[in-house]
Amino acid sequence: MKFFRKIRQRLLTESKFSKYLLYAIGEIILVVIGILIALQINNWNEDHRDKKKVRIALKSLHEELVADSLEINNIIKNVRNEASHNQRLLLRAYDETATLDTLIKIVRDEFSALWVAHLKYSRSTYDNLKSAGSYEILPDTIKLALSDFYATQDYWINVIAKTNLQYQNKYDDFTKTYNLDGSRASKNINAFVYNSTWKHIDSKHFVPRAISMMGAKNILWKNFHEELEIVQRKTRDLIKLIKPHMF
Repeated sequence: MKFFRKIRQRLLTESKFSKYLLYAIGEIILVVIGILIALQINNWNEDHRDKKKVRIALKSLHEELVADSLEINNIIKNVRNEASHNQRLLLRAYDETATLDTLIKIVRDEFSALWVAHLKYSRSTYDNLKSAGSYEILPDTIKLALSDFYATQDYWINVIAKTNLQYQNKYDDFTKTYNLDGSRASKNINAFVYNSTWKHIDSKHFVPRAISMMGAKNILWKNFHEELEIVQRKTRDLIKLIKPHMF
């Protein structure tokens, strides 16, 4: 009898242990499920916050790009005209029928001393995203497009800075001897000083400096016009790419 009681007691013990084990496993499963649900909710919340950040960032980018596009539209016609005007003057100066008097007339009466006051592009949203570490949440296609877009801007800003400096150096060298401020000088007591600089011109001194200055300005405005055309096209393409991701 003792033997059977021991077996029964052992079976009951094992049964209780099995029930306890199943209960424990059930508890663990419930905890794991709870954790997974919590993680899923957290991931959903983070994804929702990221999407909201993306929409806000892209809306801000869109506004900046539209403003820049309008600004380019406002100035590109004048830049195109200035570039064409300089090209025509240079072609006339290089024409085989051109004389010293022709070049003097071009520089004194038709040449404009303007250099480029570069358009300041808007890029605060892009820079803020980079500095805040939020750039990576943007869609890959937009990141790639933005990287190319701002690299293009930087390239042309550097080109214009260099050609501006080259032109200003040529201009400064020329105006050490020849006064180009005729429009104002002719209306005041310095008219005599202005006019005297255009008498007894030494062609060997005048011609290379005049041609060099005109050539430098022609390159400057031609580059600026090309920059605005390229940046405007890329700006419009980027606006189209961003717009569907704003909603």
